[in-house]
Amino acid sequence: MEGKTNYTCCKTVNSIKCCLRYVLLELNVSSTFTPSSLDLVLAPSVTFSVQMSQIVNQTNPLDSDGLTIYSAIWFATYTVQIDQLFVSEDRYSFFTRIQTNLSATISESIYYVKNEQEPIARQTEVIFHNLLFTIVVLELFGLLFVICKLFLVPLVRFLHEHVHRYLQKKKQVNVINDNSDNMHVAIEMTVPITDQ
Repeated sequence: MEGKTNYTCCKTVNSIKCCLRYVLLELNVSSTFTPSSLDLVLAPSVTFSVQMSQIVNQTNPLDSDGLTIYSAIWFATYTVQIDQLFVSEDRYSFFTRIQTNLSATISESIYYVKNEQEPIARQTEVIFHNLLFTIVVLELFGLLFVICKLFLVPLVRFLHEHVHRYLQKKKQVNVINDNSDNMHVAIEMTVPITDQ
């Protein structure tokens, strides 16, 4: 595909922006070309070569019986040499230039880029892993319950009984000591007093 445009209203152009827009394919590609110095202007006749490459996306489904989705976008590559686009312009050539010719050649490249997208895990794999995880969590809770029943509960009972016995013995010793102190006081009080 080739297109030509002649600009007769303006004599010199300092920079140019090449745009490709197509609504149906959602193509919106643009590129700006500017000279390296301010005294350069667009050459009287300029040719742009745009090569369109296709990027194909292949999206595989989650289920094994699902449909594969294909989509594509276009990618533009400009083959333009900047030093040939712009020339040095002096006063004489500025006033003698009548028009600026722009031509663009659009071609499709002979290759395409294929992007294949696959899900990280299929739906059956996700269900299987979730089931395995649930079983492991239940087994861990069961193991924790067995450990508590076999080791922790008897240990707590044993410690409770020994502490309870120790406290009972200590309480009995305190009661006996308190009773012996009270009896001693009582004996001292019952001593008869004789008159002399």
